[in-house]
Parts: sequence; structure tokens; C-alpha cells
Amino acid sequence: MSSKAKQQCNVCDKEVNGSGMKKHMLTHVPQSEWPYSCALCGKRMQARQDVSKHLKTKAHANDNIPMEGTKEWNDLLYHNTNGCYEPPKKKQKVENKEQEVIDLDDSDSEEPDNTICEEENYPAVDQYYDLNTGYKMPAVQFGTYKLKGVDCYNACIAALKNGYRGFDTASIYDNEELVGRAVSQYSDRGELFIQTKLWRSYQGADQKTGKPKCDAELKKSLRKLGLDYIDLWLLHWPGPGRHLNYPPVKQGMSRPKSVISDNEKIKVPTDWSPEMRLQTWKFMASHLGEKVGSIGV
Repeated sequence: MSSKAKQQCNVCDKEVNGSGMKKHMLTHVPQSEWPYSCALCGKRMQARQDVSKHLKTKAHANDNIPMEGTKEWNDLLYHNTNGCYEPPKKKQKVENKEQEVIDLDDSDSEEPDNTICEEENYPAVDQYYDLNTGYKMPAVQFGTYKLKGVDCYNACIAALKNGYRGFDTASIYDNEELVGRAVSQYSDRGELFIQTKLWRSYQGADQKTGKPKCDAELKKSLRKLGLDYIDLWLLHWPGPGRHLNYPPVKQGMSRPKSVISDNEKIKVPTDWSPEMRLQTWKFMASHLGEKVGSIGV
């Protein structure tokens, strides 16, 4: 599903990554024809993510911009050229129709096809929740916690056959790649709703560079899933964690803390604070647009 192969622009002969060709072509048209604009000042831009960045510049420092991720923020971010609210065009298909047969020929030989049950194809679930970004989240999704290897792959394939269109995974589950390989067998990405989670180890900013820790984790999740975007990105287990001898809850923020041995993989920053959690939420919200459809906790 991810367009990583480079393509040659038929206007300037420049080689561009397939996923970036659409945006590159806009450099060959007048700015007045760019598809996105700021609801406050009318400035035209190439991508919704550019609008998000623009709203946080000094140009609107005195405009009382709402917090990212809120409905008020999305009212600014998702609008048409007339200034009217227009949610993303991506919609989930909910009509009951026969499921397209999933092609499994591309699966590796070490994953035996006979482990996959030949089930009758069921129609997709038809109950959804409307998110404030305009995305539709299936009321029932397929969870992948503790699923590994071929069992994870085959379970996701079986879920697709049985009508699931929503899939829940997380970086800490260590199965994003298997989930991605399974859903790639389904031909219509627009019908799928994929959500993954940012583990608590990556809250806050890097102490050396000052850059958000979540940025690299988002890129890693997209690479493993083989996707250009995820529908929902969640802040996973946003509390202070159990890896410390004394969790930094409100009553004990100043108490001496040490890491419990063998709990390195589930740790959160030792300087964790509620303010860091809010900061991380803002970092995640900055990716709303092309790479992330919605965020949550």
C-alpha cells in the first residue's frame, strides 16, 4: 500500500517518491489553485499538514487558536475554499455486499496456507462512531494484543474474511509488521480503519535535541505497517508506569525513584510529569493531516 518507488515527473523529469508525487505536481500550478487554505487569512497551501503548521506560526499568534485535536481546531483545519467545515473525504463503506476475495499468494512460503480457514465471506460491520476529525471508527475492531508471528498474520486474514475492517495494534505489541502484511492483502485501503499506539517510553522531548520523541516512533509504525497514514494514533497507557519503585503520581513526584530491574522495556521517562503528558499530546496533534487521521488516549 505504501508508494515507496520513485516516479519521474512528466513536467520537469524530477524523480519523486510515489507518495509525494501529488504534492510535487502542485509546484507546477499557480498558488491560487492549491487545494488547501487557511480559514483565517485565506493563504493557499499544498497540504492539510501545511495548514496545521501555518496556524501555529506568528501570523496567528494573536488569534486565540484552539488546542490541537479539539473540535474547534478541526473546524479550522478541515474546511473548503468557502470557509465551510468539510471533513476528510475518506469514508468507510458500510453497505452490505459480498466481500472481495483476499489474495494470499504473496504470503511467505514458511507461513502455511492450510492454517487459514476457508471461511464464508461475511459483509463488513455496519456500525461506526463519528470522530471529530470526520473519520468513521468501526464500533467493533479486531484486537491483536499478544498475537505474534504466523498466528497474528492468519488471525488478521481470518478477521478480514469475517467482516472486520478495523484493526488495533501498538508498537509495544511488536506485531505491527504482521498486521500490515495481512491488511495489505485487502484491495481497498479506504474501507480499513487502522489504529496503533505510542508507547509511554516515548513521551516528551529528547533531552539532547529537544525534538519530540514521538516523531521517530510514528515513522517507525508507518514503516512497519506499510502504510502512508494511520486512521487513529493513541497515547498508550498515558499514566506514569509501574517500572519504578515509586510511581511519580501526584502525591510522590518529589520522592526518590529508581527503576525496577528487568523492566527497562516498559519504562517511562524518569522525569515524567502530567505536563509531559500534555506536551506529548500536542506533539502527536501536530501530525494530524496527511500521516495521522485522528488522535486519542
